[in-house]
Amino acid sequence: MKKILLIITLILFCNSCFVHKGSWINNEQCRPKKPNFKLLDTSFKTTNLLVFNKVYTFNGDKKDAFGFYSDGRFMQIFDYNRNIQNYITLSPDFIKLKNWKNARFIGYWRVENDKIKIEYFVCGNSGVYIRKQGEIKGDTIIFERDCSTSNPLKTVKCPEKYILSDMSFE
Repeated sequence: MKKILLIITLILFCNSCFVHKGSWINNEQCRPKKPNFKLLDTSFKTTNLLVFNKVYTFNGDKKDAFGFYSDGRFMQIFDYNRNIQNYITLSPDFIKLKNWKNARFIGYWRVENDKIKIEYFVCGNSGVYIRKQGEIKGDTIIFERDCSTSNPLKTVKCPEKYILSDMSFE
């Protein structure tokens, strides 16, 4: 009896290692197999604080960008060169071709007053939903994340700023 329980436990343990929640389409777009965005449970409200169909770039360096649609959809855009293992600077021509269907990561956004929540899906670690909360200040969206410190009992907040650019998509 103990051997049977041990074998069943090992099978269940090994099976959990191979569960994938997401998949790559054309090796470029990550999509959840069974979408389960928690943010969709939150009611959608329109806002005039975001600029739609333009990208907000990370610290203005044009290597990572967020794009917002007026209907609550969201996409993360970046270009990665696997040969040199580096992010490529985004160009207006590259951004112009991006949309909900061909963006690397997709998700949703919600705004309450000047606070914003985003949720998107990435395929790393067999698929995970990334959730961020931030604040909209003019043409900048500021998310705060915990920075690593040498003291495990101390947390330091680091701002992630996404600045509105002049690049448009779709």
